[in-house]
Amino acid sequence: LFIVGMYWQRRDYASVRTAFYWLIPACVAFVLVALSAYWYYVVKPARAIGVGEPTNRANVWVTGIELLKPFEPAEVVRLQIEFTNKGNSDAELSGIWKGLLTPQDSFPDDYAGTLPMQVFHMPPHTKRRIIFNSVVPTAEDIKAIEAEKLSLVFWARFQYETLGQVYTIPYCSAYVAPFKGFYDCGRK
Repeated sequence: LFIVGMYWQRRDYASVRTAFYWLIPACVAFVLVALSAYWYYVVKPARAIGVGEPTNRANVWVTGIELLKPFEPAEVVRLQIEFTNKGNSDAELSGIWKGLLTPQDSFPDDYAGTLPMQVFHMPPHTKRRIIFNSVVPTAEDIKAIEAEKLSLVFWARFQYETLGQVYTIPYCSAYVAPFKGFYDCGRK
């Protein structure tokens, strides 16, 4: 490119034509160097660690949680959680869970009081909705939830088994009264 610049500065027709003749191999060399660098620094390391290769294992996610009906005193709160298997093999979904009423922004950190969940079979690329009977709030509890002094928290440690390996899905959701929905309260 330096040689092209020298010829280009002379500003006569023969020099500009000579500059273009030098420019063509310079561009070809630049493209070859750029492609070689891309191959050496991007493609080769990715192939070495197997990035982009499809796997046959299941890949289960919690993709939604909702309250099935509004809170009513002395009635069980029913939650529906949606799981999605985005992987390429079957999964056996199980776990432990608990629903509880706690002071605002106070979340469980232990396994005390958890309940086992039955095992569910999930074929590849499917969704499954599972209903959990959570807590039985009193009228005072409902008022405290609506005043945001008390939280309905659903805490779980789901797991799924696929191709002989077990994967864990820690999960925590808390109900937000003004929005009438749940938010993720962290992965423990």
